[in-house]
Amino acid sequence: MKQWGLKTHGLWGGIGIATVGWMLTAAPTLACDLQPDAEGEIGALKTAISELESGHDYQAVNPDSGTLGRWQVLPENVLEWSQETLGYALSSDEFLASPELQDQIVACKLAQYYEEGLAETGDPQLAKRFTAAKWYSGEGSLWQDVTPQFYNGQAYPSIAEYSRSVAELAE
Repeated sequence: MKQWGLKTHGLWGGIGIATVGWMLTAAPTLACDLQPDAEGEIGALKTAISELESGHDYQAVNPDSGTLGRWQVLPENVLEWSQETLGYALSSDEFLASPELQDQIVACKLAQYYEEGLAETGDPQLAKRFTAAKWYSGEGSLWQDVTPQFYNGQAYPSIAEYSRSVAELAE
């Protein structure tokens, strides 16, 4: 059913863009309707990961991997995760230009990963390690993997080292 009303199109440079006209009454189901507590586990994980990934720099771009922003998100994940989280896809440039949207997308994904880690491990500390491993490698169950990591010939910490560092910083 259509209804006359206001439809927002997201943020650009901190300014909401809206149009008035016909819209569907049912909003799309988004993967992340939850608003993680910024002071809780998700906030601590966000801070720890951002410290390790970019030193909290929203504009960071890794020259080896092309990862983007404060949490060093792969460009292909920006498209997928923004669609999943916001209901529309962001370009890499739009992602870098909006700290607010980076925060929202990352909070959603980390909350999903943490909930998955809790279900898998039953332990909040191990769930942090699982979350960090999934963030770093795409696979949470590898949180104990000590294999050295390389990307484009550049050495990076093992998944175990990374997940341990995140968990310690998130305490």
